[in-house]
Amino acid sequence: RRVIADATARALLGVQTRREVAQEALDEFARRGITGYWDRKGRRWEIEAYTEMATRSSLMNAAIEGQASRLEANGFDLVVISDVPQECKLCRPWEAKVLSLSGGIDAAVGVTVAGTLDEARADGLFHPGCRHSYTAWHRHVRSFGETADPEGAAARQKLRYLERQVRAAKRQKLAALDNDAARKAQQRVTE
Repeated sequence: RRVIADATARALLGVQTRREVAQEALDEFARRGITGYWDRKGRRWEIEAYTEMATRSSLMNAAIEGQASRLEANGFDLVVISDVPQECKLCRPWEAKVLSLSGGIDAAVGVTVAGTLDEARADGLFHPGCRHSYTAWHRHVRSFGETADPEGAAARQKLRYLERQVRAAKRQKLAALDNDAARKAQQRVTE
């Protein structure tokens, strides 16, 4: 956590890009000999995947907080959550919903407020890898329509799984001690 926090601080200042921050964190993990870890749920994380997820999530969380602060400073309290295709089951209930930043839900506005931004986040919205965003709500916001696509979401998850398998096979090829092992690893990459 300290490595990610130290690295992402520079991106928040605008000194480095997200990719540069991720590379710097990976370099620091390599210096420390950290190649991965097991999380609380018992999942094994390769350090590259963890670094990518953690830097992206850290910067996303900062952007969410920054936008909320800007909106509140300019007198906006209500926001509307985006609607993206292939959303996950955690986010789907919050899509196109109007939320309050302060919790001071004003019924006189004439809109149904589904809760607060903090409640939605506690319920899973803006999880690592989430593609949703939010904007200030105003009376003339158009309807988003329905974009639920469970099959597409499953296909995207399968693609991510296959990408992880390709990266693992490429690492095995790099670690091969002979041509036979390298050929087998390359065959797995191709498959």
